[in-house]
Amino acid sequence: MFFIIYCTAKNISDFYQSGKASGRNHAANIFPGNVEKMIDKCIGGIINPKPFRRNFDCEQSTISQVFFNKVVPIGEAYLEKTVESYFEL
Repeated sequence: MFFIIYCTAKNISDFYQSGKASGRNHAANIFPGNVEKMIDKCIGGIINPKPFRRNFDCEQSTISQVFFNKVVPIGEAYLEKTVESYFEL
C-alpha cells in the first residue's frame, strides 16, 4: 500500500506542478481515483509493486508505533504486505 500511496502522491504532485491542475483542490480531488487506478494496475499485473522498506537505523515514528502495534496489532508485517494480500483474486 505504501508503494501505491507514494506513486499516486508523486504523480499528483507532478500534475499540480506542471500547471495542468486547475488548483490545489483539483489535484487533491483526483487522489482517490488515482489510488484506485494504481490498485487496478497492480492487480492486473501492469505494475509490479515494490515492497516498502523502513530505514531501521531510524526509530519507528510514534504514530506508526501506536497504529501498527496497538490499533492494528500487526507490528512490522505492514512493511511486507503487497496489494494482492489485501484482496482475494
